[in-house]
Amino acid sequence: MIGTVYRFEVGYHLRRPVTYLYGLVFFLLAFLFTGSDVVTFAGAGGLIKNNSPYVLAQLELVLVLVGQVILTALVGTAVLRDYLVGSHELLFTTPITRAAYLGGRFLG
Repeated sequence: MIGTVYRFEVGYHLRRPVTYLYGLVFFLLAFLFTGSDVVTFAGAGGLIKNNSPYVLAQLELVLVLVGQVILTALVGTAVLRDYLVGSHELLFTTPITRAAYLGGRFLG
């Protein structure tokens, strides 16, 4: 059952253009922070290199914070979609377990 929910969620998100926009945002953030001297972050530049442990930790922190906002947007739309369409009553009465439902949604 978890595979069915997973396939549905992946298919749904691959059809939405905002998914590709989120991927582009992550790619550009990672590329500009590490691959370009134009964008400096956390004191990088001068004697502090872009791959120093402190700068990399700060970059990971920023990417995780942005990722949490994006993940919340993706998961929130899945739950909201169930309630707007009215399928939450159907899903809660089927023999799907809570772990399968939430696991498929999270993995998707």
